Amino acid sequence: MALSLTSVGYPVELKEGLIKYFNPGKCCNCQTLYLWDAGFQGLGLLEYSPKLALETMNTYLTNLEDREHPLILHGTPLPVQIYLLWEIYQRTLRKDILSSFYPPMKRFYRFMAGTDGISTFDKFGTGLLNTFDQFYNSGGWDDYPPQVYVHQNNMAEQISPVANTAHAIRAAKLMRLMAKELALEKDIAEYTHDVEYMEEALLRWAWDEKSGYFGYVFNKNKRLLRWRRKVNFNMGLDGVTPLFSDICSSSQVERMVSHLRNPQEMWTPLGISAVDRTAPYYRDDGYWTGRVWMPHQWFVWKALIGYGKLSFARKIAQTAIDLWRREVARTYHLSENFVIRTGRGAGMPQFPGLSCPVLNFYSAYYEPGMVTVGFDTVIHSRRYLPNKDRLELVLSAPFAQGRTGVVAVMRGNSKYLVSAGGRDYSIKATAGGAVMVCIPLSEKKTTMTVVRREIIGKK
Repeated sequence: MALSLTSVGYPVELKEGLIKYFNPGKCCNCQTLYLWDAGFQGLGLLEYSPKLALETMNTYLTNLEDREHPLILHGTPLPVQIYLLWEIYQRTLRKDILSSFYPPMKRFYRFMAGTDGISTFDKFGTGLLNTFDQFYNSGGWDDYPPQVYVHQNNMAEQISPVANTAHAIRAAKLMRLMAKELALEKDIAEYTHDVEYMEEALLRWAWDEKSGYFGYVFNKNKRLLRWRRKVNFNMGLDGVTPLFSDICSSSQVERMVSHLRNPQEMWTPLGISAVDRTAPYYRDDGYWTGRVWMPHQWFVWKALIGYGKLSFARKIAQTAIDLWRREVARTYHLSENFVIRTGRGAGMPQFPGLSCPVLNFYSAYYEPGMVTVGFDTVIHSRRYLPNKDRLELVLSAPFAQGRTGVVAVMRGNSKYLVSAGGRDYSIKATAGGAVMVCIPLSEKKTTMTVVRREIIGKK
């Protein structure tokens, strides 16, 4: 957190003036307004100051009167700022913040989804997005094998990776939740249309039943990009990004999660590998292939909580915390990424940016009063009473009814009684005090309470 707070760049000339901003790392060129890095830095800063998180997010939004620039875009075009605005709202529960930033964020979203008339991202008119005319990097994973192959063979204007469409779907769902909170019915209909449009395309053309991954799709004939015309070239992080969208069948979800869990495939002692290690194009000496990075651990972790896969989600978070602790203790470096072959940190030595999910992981399991839910769950109110070791929540899932995971951190590792939706659950907290439970949710608001069993009935 100290490094995140002090990695400030100045000056950057932006339109009519000079600004300061939080840069990804102390060694970064001051002029690098990397969009997705800043999104994750905002998520990390949220653990200390919602105000600073807002300022970081606002750097990439523009005034509604600015017809030339719907957003400030540099670097990988992933809409992390939309995730950030929703997390800020869920943490603060302040509708004045949401209503103030919703209009410029709506323009931001429309550009990312290719629906605003300026964006070229839906250039094929199919719902499968292509962002390569803005930046070479679709998901932040510089030397990710199929991405490298596409550029080396001049295919960038012919093909769609998966991540941009998958994240646009999730962004549309988050914007829809914001619109629901602000009672903007017309906007809800717009986002629902976008979700259905992109979802149909991704499921129809990108899923590869043989490998259990989604694949890059050629626009002309809708065939998948395959390594040497045999193996899905997208066995890795990009191939599982639809997990974040929550558009897949239960069997598709289980297949992708099995890849993430498998220690021969994507799971490693350091966390989730960027590329499946059984893929014939896997390398152990790349910048992303052969390494573990924190940002995509966060996306997977958050999605798994929504699916109720709480043990695996905690394993991802705790593995990241332990890995970070070991490397910092050994070198006092805050590494950019971690090499699977050696288990050591690498890249920029003082790098908050994309490494900030470690702060979120720690808070989610060790900070008393913290509540973490999946992407589709809305926290309407939260009241934590530390002296009574009691937590009171009101939750709903307006567009994704069913069972969902909740992680709530209490004072100790006692047994807790969780009551929600007319049902009671007896849960043993983890050593850090995290109470993990799956509860049913619907569009109707559900009250959930967590209280230590030993003090039930006491004044």
